[in-house]
Amino acid sequence: YASIEERAEISGLINVGIERGPWRRVETIRPFDGLLFRVRGHATHVAIAKTERHMLHMHVGRSSLIDWTKTGWRNRFIGAFRYEVLT
Repeated sequence: YASIEERAEISGLINVGIERGPWRRVETIRPFDGLLFRVRGHATHVAIAKTERHMLHMHVGRSSLIDWTKTGWRNRFIGAFRYEVLT
């Protein structure tokens, strides 16, 4: 992100998606849920769950599978969210 202002803007957009849907917070993580993390005080990092403990982490053209519960990501974890369109 180019600036702290851009981080704040992205965090705001994510929060709107959570408040209005179709993203909803879930307690049990399933594959393909979105995992939301704080970076420098803002909710801006989203990873894709592979399992309850493992996430696909992408950063600057690279990807890796990380056990987020045993790394520094654990302390930044905000919650898990699932995309659900209500009909």
